[in-house]
Amino acid sequence: MINEERERIERFLEIVDLIEVYGYYLLRKGIGELYIFVAGIISISLLLVLPLETILPNIYLSIAIVLIFIIASSSTLFACREFILIPYLYVRKPRKEKKIEIEGVFWSIASIVIVLTFITIWTGLVPPTIAPFTVGVMVGFGNIGNYVGARGRKDYPGKVSREYLVLGVIIIMGSFLALLLQQYGWYIITIVALLGTFLFGVYILLTASKVLEQRGSIDEQRGFREDI
Repeated sequence: MINEERERIERFLEIVDLIEVYGYYLLRKGIGELYIFVAGIISISLLLVLPLETILPNIYLSIAIVLIFIIASSSTLFACREFILIPYLYVRKPRKEKKIEIEGVFWSIASIVIVLTFITIWTGLVPPTIAPFTVGVMVGFGNIGNYVGARGRKDYPGKVSREYLVLGVIIIMGSFLALLLQQYGWYIITIVALLGTFLFGVYILLTASKVLEQRGSIDEQRGFREDI
């Protein structure tokens, strides 16, 4: 009787552990999908902005860019909830965690700097050639913020951490190249940031299954020990 109760408890704990691991799998998968989604939103925005540049006057073009930026930002925030926050339902988190997310601080600073840069460009205070450099550096800065935030959390299977740092550094390095080759600035930043974001998302998405594979290998080792 005692052995049966023990087996039931062990099975129950295994189910709870499996649900939590599956949550980590969904979380990593969601991060990959989010970055692919962001790359798609940026691509669509570029397809909308580039034709408008030859049709609309500067003032209307500026309004169109702002509207596209608002729509893209809103879509990204919605995607964050769908792709990342929902998987957290499967993950056990301490109730005491009620602190400001450092990633949000980094991305808020990045967004403010980008908006202020475009305002100063439109008012003629700084040359337009500074825009690609600023956008690239701030996107890299935001990804480094993701790395800082991830580092401050506990380790778990499939945790995305150093990947953010690598992506951020690559985009910032591309920004300095855009500053040196100013005539190709937007092309360089678009290729580096857009392609980097897309490839990052694909990599995270494809490697998400390793979380479940690690769980399977642990179960096999545990079963082997029990047989011994």
